[in-house]
Amino acid sequence: MLKTQKLARCGLLLALLCLSSQLKIPLPGVPISLQWTMVVLIAFLLSWKEAMLTVSLYVVLGLMGLPVFTGGGGLGYLLSPTFGYLLGFIPASGLCSLLYHRLPRHTLLRDLFCGLCGMVVLYGLALPYLACLFSWVLQAPRSLSTLLSVYFLTFVPSDLAGIALASILAHRLPTSFFQ
Repeated sequence: MLKTQKLARCGLLLALLCLSSQLKIPLPGVPISLQWTMVVLIAFLLSWKEAMLTVSLYVVLGLMGLPVFTGGGGLGYLLSPTFGYLLGFIPASGLCSLLYHRLPRHTLLRDLFCGLCGMVVLYGLALPYLACLFSWVLQAPRSLSTLLSVYFLTFVPSDLAGIALASILAHRLPTSFFQ
């Protein structure tokens, strides 16, 4: 059971995650936002259970219709190209957190490794979701090379920058609140 202080931390970071999705650069298909940065920061600041709970609540709030996703919210988001990324945020946050808190020596390189492992999980869920969505729902299949170039390679630089920013913020925020 979560204590009051832990719930407050999760709530604060959940609110920041909701706000981060509104700061976006529109691109065709999937916009670039600060969501991934915030998911990684949540992972770095919370335990893996708290991180997964916080990100899961974010997804649930969006599916309930609150406009917390980059394009709004609601059950219709299940058919959005970005929903696979939203699903991927949940286990990615757990893995990033687990690695971050278990690996020694808090360095930028170690933090990038934790974030990269999370990216593998994120894209490991998002890209198959996109492939299924395009093939089965939209009846407009995309080749693997198209999926990789449009929905993966386009975002790698901003995702890596987001991990670095999350690392810097995690080391600069007052740790007493997040312990």
